[in-house]
Amino acid sequence: MKKGKLDLLIWTSSFNPVVGGLQTATYEIAQNFKKQKNWNVQVLTNKYPRKLKSKEIISQIQVKRYTFLSNPLVYLKTSRIDLLLAYTFLKPITFIQLIIYFIVNRPKIVNLHFPDHQLLECVILQKIFRFKLIVSLHGNDVERMKELNNRSLKYFLYSKLFNMSLIITGSSKFLIREFQQLNIKIKKVNYFILHNGVKHLFRNHQLNLVKANYYFTAARLAPSKGINILEEVTKHLLDEQFKLAGINKTDYLNKMAQNVKLLGELSVDKIGNNLSSASITIVPSIVESFGIIVAEALCCGSPVVATNVGGIPEVIALATEKLNDKEMYIFNCWVKLVNPVAQSIIVGIESIKNNNSNIEDFITIIPKIREQFSWENRMQRYNQILHGL
Repeated sequence: MKKGKLDLLIWTSSFNPVVGGLQTATYEIAQNFKKQKNWNVQVLTNKYPRKLKSKEIISQIQVKRYTFLSNPLVYLKTSRIDLLLAYTFLKPITFIQLIIYFIVNRPKIVNLHFPDHQLLECVILQKIFRFKLIVSLHGNDVERMKELNNRSLKYFLYSKLFNMSLIITGSSKFLIREFQQLNIKIKKVNYFILHNGVKHLFRNHQLNLVKANYYFTAARLAPSKGINILEEVTKHLLDEQFKLAGINKTDYLNKMAQNVKLLGELSVDKIGNNLSSASITIVPSIVESFGIIVAEALCCGSPVVATNVGGIPEVIALATEKLNDKEMYIFNCWVKLVNPVAQSIIVGIESIKNNNSNIEDFITIIPKIREQFSWENRMQRYNQILHGL
């Protein structure tokens, strides 16, 4: 590549300093190609929240932010005249800015993450600049596609986008299967499973042999996260203490039992501290495209009760891939996959509490599990594929 030209553009709907699984994954992918391949990598993303800078450097990666607005009919139906006017004014300006950006940088490969608001722009720009396109799915994006009307403009744009793609990646086999069941006609494309790694902080967190007397859950207030199931569990185990991160008291006022402490939004550090200290981490999800919280809990040395749904079994398979028979026995004493119902979770909790293994034995196998979730390991094959494009 000529100096100043881009090898890889990560185009994502959201990026740091916004916190979330999508942001972590795109950050780690950008850093990996920057460090391992010494590629010229930049990030293009949405300027939301509006207070974020239009351009900045994050960990030696140049980040460029534009305002991406879509769905003018939705703005009209919901009487959001402000957004409708902003769309009318900003959409052409953003598109002109993007054309200038692509003329200047000429990216060889564009890796589009969480396709949504940037659909129209990406489809047109690919036609103009003929970059190699990879689309990466993360979970909620596929859920939104299930609601598409196949006569809508958005359906048409998704169809165009996926048929332009050389590769479609997903964070789990489960997610790719969900995507393939959608009513979107795709002529020919390669699929690649890019399982998520775990942040350095979780993989290097202090491991506690002495656990605190509480169960921990971190989840947002969404039906798919199984908070209603957890609510039922807590009411059956009134003598036990629960801590729930991600939900504020105002969000869930008077719905939880007195033995539940709502922690609200926590920093990554505080989540790591709770995972490391909790006697058990409970993941009550009904739907889960991957289940990164399970991997984070294991890397912090937490016993886990998780539901056997979505991508969670794949997380467990990754965690145990290098364990021998003795280590597998220990793992199975401290980690339980259960059905997504309250009684099954309660049985899983009791099984861990009454198992014959020592917590010290469980902690000794955590370093092996941590290796499985390093982003370097997760990216090895993906590196080879993109390097060959």
